[in-house]
Amino acid sequence: MSSLFNGVCYPSVEAAKQASCSAAAHVWGSGASTWSIECASIAFSSNSMSMQLCKRVDGGECSMILQPYPTFSDCNYAGGADMAMDWMYAVLPVLAVLWGLKKLAGLFSANSREES
Repeated sequence: MSSLFNGVCYPSVEAAKQASCSAAAHVWGSGASTWSIECASIAFSSNSMSMQLCKRVDGGECSMILQPYPTFSDCNYAGGADMAMDWMYAVLPVLAVLWGLKKLAGLFSANSREES
């Protein structure tokens, strides 16, 4: 079963959890202090409910924070069949307009031949 995280469809829940943990990395500063958070989880099993994050202040000692994983929606991406249908619905009106223009041009060219 595939999982959706930040608009990307991952092949498994474990891969989506790893991507969400990697996306949690952040560095910011205020005044003379600098804070950083990075992913410290090493196992991304489907039964783990939270990720471990390492928080450092001014590059000091790592204090661990447990953060629950976000909810991951199922990906309903059917791939080729859905994309082929979308292209068909996009191209069909263009073909209909071209066919109509060809018939219209044929109508005018038939009238001009009859007059001569």
